[in-house]
Amino acid sequence: MKVQPGISTFDYLTAQVLHTRSMIEWYPNDLVNNALIKAFMYKPTGDIIQLAVGDRKRALDLCNQSIEDIESVKKELPVNEYDKLIYELNLQKRFVELSILHIEVYLRFIINRDNPSKENFLVLWKRLAEMEEMAILIDNEYGEANYLLSGDRIRKFVEDIKQQFYK
Repeated sequence: MKVQPGISTFDYLTAQVLHTRSMIEWYPNDLVNNALIKAFMYKPTGDIIQLAVGDRKRALDLCNQSIEDIESVKKELPVNEYDKLIYELNLQKRFVELSILHIEVYLRFIINRDNPSKENFLVLWKRLAEMEEMAILIDNEYGEANYLLSGDRIRKFVEDIKQQFYK
């Protein structure tokens, strides 16, 4: 089975719970990390969402800083090297932006499944709409030939989440 790069599918994320449970059992004395893992997988909250996207927001800051650095030395670089660096950094930036939405949507889905609230549900559907908008943006920016980002894969993830509400 060929592994597709890009965001994880709904089924893959759901299956990771089993893998994560075995990680916890493998290192039972790692109480702090095991508690965080259990919170992420079984009892996510708004605070857990903020923790989950915090590292991605830091990655986004680093992408922006890298882009600024490359822009500052643009005149010193051959055009083809500059173009390649900017393309890859902007691609990475877009992936990080998508990953922020991706993890938040999944965790909000788990919250809604286990402890529904109107507030969480509304934010979940807003983030799903943002992912659909990002799919269009990615299609326009990168088309279908990109190795990392796929509008179709994003739309499939959104559809899989929405389908859970009609079961």
